[in-house]
Amino acid sequence: MFESIFLAVLLAGAISIDAMMCAFGYGSAQKKISLPKIVVISLFGALFLGVSLFFGYILSSVISEDLTIVISMAILIALGLYRIIKRPKVEDKHTNLSWRETFLLAFALSIDGLAVGFGAGIHGVTLLFCIMTTAVTMVMGFSLTIAGYKIGRKLTKKTTLDLTWVSGVVLILLGLSKLVL
Repeated sequence: MFESIFLAVLLAGAISIDAMMCAFGYGSAQKKISLPKIVVISLFGALFLGVSLFFGYILSSVISEDLTIVISMAILIALGLYRIIKRPKVEDKHTNLSWRETFLLAFALSIDGLAVGFGAGIHGVTLLFCIMTTAVTMVMGFSLTIAGYKIGRKLTKKTTLDLTWVSGVVLILLGLSKLVL
């Protein structure tokens, strides 16, 4: 059970860090993001991850366990490397995040969750794990998005610190954990 909780938090963290870093960028650019828009961004991330975990869970019964480990590891490591190479950027300079921008941002930040969830799901998770991870992702995504936004607003443009690579490293470590766990 502890292993499942740890993996759920790790997956949720990997998915949520991009939203946090993106919110940090918007906050540091003094772009306003309302609370309902943060909920939408968090909800997209959680639902995309939950649905893909479930589909991976369903397919795990028809694919051999050894193959699922290799596929899961490859997907997670590839996504981790992709996130390190291509990090989110904030380019729009308007003062408020529009609803259109909110949905586009939520969708863009959630796309990786489909592959991450599928990669983790085919490794042989339980339905309870799918539900738990979706809930943890919603809470963590919401919390980290708010934190990133507030930190970014407070620091404004005084820092050049770039931590957008962190989610990529977390995914690579999650992929490598398939060799050990």
